[in-house]
Amino acid sequence: MATKKQLEAAKLLHEALNGDRKAAFMLSEGISTSDLPVQLSPALTAIMLNNYAEQPKIWGEFATRHVLPDFETQNYWQLMPWGDEDIERETGGVRFMDGGLPNIPEYDEYPRIRFEATEQQLRARKSGVAVQFSWELLKNPSRVNLIQQAFSEFGRRAAVAEDHEATKMLVSTENFNSANGNLATGDAAGPLSLPVLEAAFQQIAEQEYNGRRVTVPTNYKLVVSSANVLTARQIQAITDIEMVQTSNGVETRTRTGNPVASRFTIVENPYLLQAGANEADWYLVPTPGSTPNPSVLVTFVQGEETPKVFVKRTTASAPEEGSFENDDYETKVRTTATGGFLRPEGTLAYRA
Repeated sequence: MATKKQLEAAKLLHEALNGDRKAAFMLSEGISTSDLPVQLSPALTAIMLNNYAEQPKIWGEFATRHVLPDFETQNYWQLMPWGDEDIERETGGVRFMDGGLPNIPEYDEYPRIRFEATEQQLRARKSGVAVQFSWELLKNPSRVNLIQQAFSEFGRRAAVAEDHEATKMLVSTENFNSANGNLATGDAAGPLSLPVLEAAFQQIAEQEYNGRRVTVPTNYKLVVSSANVLTARQIQAITDIEMVQTSNGVETRTRTGNPVASRFTIVENPYLLQAGANEADWYLVPTPGSTPNPSVLVTFVQGEETPKVFVKRTTASAPEEGSFENDDYETKVRTTATGGFLRPEGTLAYRA
């Protein structure tokens, strides 16, 4: 619960930002001559979080949120995948299919599935940035709006950082490579086109993981750069395809619908090029929640799942005088958002 001083500081900030000159002067004077910056912390945090919430984020379209208890490196725990080896193939005359639930005859025990630690390791880290307000700057009432601007920028940067973390998982050669079997090959290895996507989905359907055929999800995210998004939309918009076959000099024409249009949703990722991808690169990732274990993650530390802001509280001198070194007040934003990649099966990428 906010203290009386914090509520008064928030009210003063609100009035100043809404054009009240007297409040702006009082705010400017208070920031440079009292502990007002500290009392403003909840109000400034609210500005940051509001802008953070309003900032569009794309990572949730192709990545899964995961919370870690701390910053230590940890193995990812998952249900035993691919095979359910402990379950009988047939019970009571009813065939069991992997990934589902077996029939339980009367008085029979329920078979067990179990969690196991995988070789994939996850570790969260922190990132952030600070900004300084000089004593001279804060003495000027006309620059009160710079406070709001700074904390709005904190919220924007924290949101963008989450998109950056997820995007780096796509571009990483450690996650998409020949050893993982998730680089496009053959007819699928090319710039976006309808035949290329048909071949890509066929390649995914033939993928194997730990010696077993991958269970292919029914819906995918096609992640492309802004330079490639129009091509992706044109492919998805195709509704009528004419096929021509010639046999013994006789030409046969048939019309079919788009066989892959319903298989994917387009995600325009404006950060791919910044992360090191080429304009023509594309990525197919299962829609989050459509597979037992996710591919791309954005992890957070428990209790630190949204960005936080802090105001520096100097102990080297009296609070009303700012810091001992240079009379400034300093604030920072911190997030624990960290990208992660778990399972390559069911994913596919083309690198130009």
